[in-house]
Amino acid sequence: RYLPPRPEGRGFSRILINRRGHGVLQVRRSKTDQVGQGDLVYLSEDTVDALQYYLQSNNIREGALFRSFNATRQLRGRLSVNAITQVFKRMAKVAGYNPNGVSGHSCRVGMAQDLSLAGISTGEIAIAGRWSSEQMPIRYAKKKSLVKGAVAKYHAGR
Repeated sequence: RYLPPRPEGRGFSRILINRRGHGVLQVRRSKTDQVGQGDLVYLSEDTVDALQYYLQSNNIREGALFRSFNATRQLRGRLSVNAITQVFKRMAKVAGYNPNGVSGHSCRVGMAQDLSLAGISTGEIAIAGRWSSEQMPIRYAKKKSLVKGAVAKYHAGR
């Protein structure tokens, strides 16, 4: 099944959902793809469920995927990079975290750290995060990976 396709232009174009509930999002353009070659991104069942709820609840059938709302909850324009950062900072504060170190990039960093701790190779992490090399996921995961790194493995085996 498909979520509603978007007409040609900016933003998301389509989301393919398989029978098991996983999905694939076609990204037309992003910070890591300035020329607009496009890419595909895996979506977990939970993500697909949340995305479907968000789209249906807000009656989004076309246009930008993530948008601002006015005071009466009417949809407005696409969220800016600064607005996305502010959303993440508010979420961090509500969750009891210090929002000062949070940015719109925090999800990519956290994903790289979580995947690294789960034993996923940096090559696979780079592909998942759509990085052109393994250098960024290595940099992001370095501190968190120390507990499962080469020295930790060596000492655990003794």
